[in-house]
Amino acid sequence: MLLFPFIVHRLGLSQEVFGNWAAIAIHDTSSVVGAGAIYGEKALQVATTVKLIRALWIIPLSIVLAFFSKNGDKRSIKFPWFILLFVAAILFANIFPAFESSYAHFSWLGRRAMVVALFLIGSNITLHQIKQSGTRCFLLGVTLWVVTAAFSLFLLTR
Repeated sequence: MLLFPFIVHRLGLSQEVFGNWAAIAIHDTSSVVGAGAIYGEKALQVATTVKLIRALWIIPLSIVLAFFSKNGDKRSIKFPWFILLFVAAILFANIFPAFESSYAHFSWLGRRAMVVALFLIGSNITLHQIKQSGTRCFLLGVTLWVVTAAFSLFLLTR
């Protein structure tokens, strides 16, 4: 969350490019939002929108996987309810544009709540849990993250 804005500031890329890169290369939605907020308002908008659109693909993917699963247990599908809230917020904002001044207050409140949420998420990870996962798993995760980040940045800037 802190490294991505630092890198892109050094490269002098636009907020739009950063927003797309963060949404593609950062796994956790809250970290994408945090990184976008650090880089700028436009980066925050692009990063959040692209990441949530990517998250919308969970719905058809879950349905397809459930359909092709061997045990056919449809109850095991975990539906991402936050996506419905995201879609509801978009619909509400488009249906009721008269409340636009109130949306700015919600946006301010949401950014502050995101900082608290990011802190709470980060504080739940312990060194013991990291050690327990093992060096090979840790190195694999870091390697995949670096490859994904570098390749997606390369594609976005060429």
